[in-house]
Amino acid sequence: MRKEENVIADIRFTILNKIQQGYKKFVIFPFGDVGMRVKEVLNVAYGLQEQYIVDNELSKYNPNIKGMDFFAGIDVSEYVVFL
Repeated sequence: MRKEENVIADIRFTILNKIQQGYKKFVIFPFGDVGMRVKEVLNVAYGLQEQYIVDNELSKYNPNIKGMDFFAGIDVSEYVVFL
């Protein structure tokens, strides 16, 4: 369990740091185990909703999830992208 606690602590630190820098748009990519933890911390701990979830495989089954080609059409400098 210690490793998961460390991952969550790292996620919290990163999100808080980016919020303090003025970022308000978050993208989760890909949406695997760590992506689910990022979403949980964003939504529950900070009350923020991610701007987008990006995952090539899941985008085939869920229209709310974007594929990688999504990045071609946006200026990513406005977003914090969790990889």
